[in-house]
Amino acid sequence: MRLLKEKIISYPFVRNWLNEIKSQGFDCLATRKLLLLAGVFILLILFIIGVATNRVSNNVAFLVELGKVSFSPRTFKSNLPPIFQVIAACESGGRQFDESGRVIRGRINRYDVGLYQINEVIHRNAIQNTGLDIYTEEGNTAFASYLYQQSGLEPWRFSRSCWRDAL
Repeated sequence: MRLLKEKIISYPFVRNWLNEIKSQGFDCLATRKLLLLAGVFILLILFIIGVATNRVSNNVAFLVELGKVSFSPRTFKSNLPPIFQVIAACESGGRQFDESGRVIRGRINRYDVGLYQINEVIHRNAIQNTGLDIYTEEGNTAFASYLYQQSGLEPWRFSRSCWRDAL
């Protein structure tokens, strides 16, 4: 408990607050307990923020470790081989959105989404684990890059007859 108290008091804003209270003559046990409670609350908030931040960085680390790719969405297109321009043309006509601004869905399988026709059911867990939004062009491209790093061209095997001559 003493270590926690010292940790709380080590924050400059808490120290300044304590000094201000002491200078006004409120140096009683109840005030100190209240301040300790406030400090614990602040540490709890900082812990929660740290956990949330850690989850995001773990998602990024997950992508970097497994996919060997950078997290910047702009770099995902450069991480994909040129065949992916042809695959995108075969899968979605090279578009993420239709004329009315809705995300392109598969003609045969409505769960295929966007530029690279990522199947939102088959890849649900990986999509959630990576934190990518396949409903945006950047997220769809990033997830295609992730899939390519994991499985090569296999996820696009059903459109192979369209793009195989471009290899």
